[in-house]
Amino acid sequence: MEVARRYITENNRNVAYYLRKEGSTTEIPPELADLPSELRSQVMQQAAMISQLTDKEKLEGALAQSQQMKSQVPPEIAPAMDYMIRIIQERLENLATEEGGQDSAAPEGE
Repeated sequence: MEVARRYITENNRNVAYYLRKEGSTTEIPPELADLPSELRSQVMQQAAMISQLTDKEKLEGALAQSQQMKSQVPPEIAPAMDYMIRIIQERLENLATEEGGQDSAAPEGE
């Protein structure tokens, strides 16, 4: 404490301001806000991987497995499962929309 009293005085201290660039932070979904940070980062990482998948069968399998596991997880983890189920459903909808757009873009007669 003696060192602190000697060197940290009213006239001898620093203050730093840290500003982040716009878009450099990842937005936390509201349903994950109450989760522990480690679990939240794992869920967000899995969601990012799901958004890259294009195999409908894998996504449908993951959806079925997630829905089955939902009833078995502790209540504090239930929001994470709900979020993952929603992400998988959205990805399946996006793939269905993309397929529909590709089919209609094909020229007639081919």
